[in-house]
Amino acid sequence: MSAPHPQGEDLADEVAALRRTVDALDSRARILDIGARYARGVDRVDGDLLRTCFHPDSRHKHGRFEGLSWDFCDEIVKMVGVLEHTQHHIATRSVTVDGDHASAELYWIAYHKVGDAGWFAWPWAEPGDVLVIGGRYLDRYERRDGEWRISYRRGMHEWETYAQPLARRAEKFPPDRMGQRDRSDPVYLWHQPVPGDPG
Repeated sequence: MSAPHPQGEDLADEVAALRRTVDALDSRARILDIGARYARGVDRVDGDLLRTCFHPDSRHKHGRFEGLSWDFCDEIVKMVGVLEHTQHHIATRSVTVDGDHASAELYWIAYHKVGDAGWFAWPWAEPGDVLVIGGRYLDRYERRDGEWRISYRRGMHEWETYAQPLARRAEKFPPDRMGQRDRSDPVYLWHQPVPGDPG
């Protein structure tokens, strides 16, 4: 059998390099999607969705909590479920992929509006008060059976600001224009065909 042609070897190397690049880009996209999914899970108070972000044995260190990430998901649902509204933003993102392992630094900003029942996490807060917190997630990820999830998360607190409600509240939008804090929110049906929608 004749030896492989040098050009054939070069082409094989280029194809292998291209596959690695495509895999790294695909992995990065899937990892960033985890951050978006986590924010939705918190704001929609959806513990099942939150758990899809973490491997079952993932560990968590955030605020006063240290333990399994799935247990943290249960705690965060209890914590934000009593609030009138929350909105979590994933901002600056830095991801490094190495085969089936990855790490990331994700900046976050979290808005919390206290409801009529107050908030046990900040007992000094009054109904209507707003607390905005900024920080970072330091994450490690693993791809297992083709699926990326977080294997370790460390939450870093950077800053917070607090505001009391305005004397005159802004007019509220109609109910169908307001985000819902459960699976009745339109986002859960957003990727399904809409009756009467030509698109």
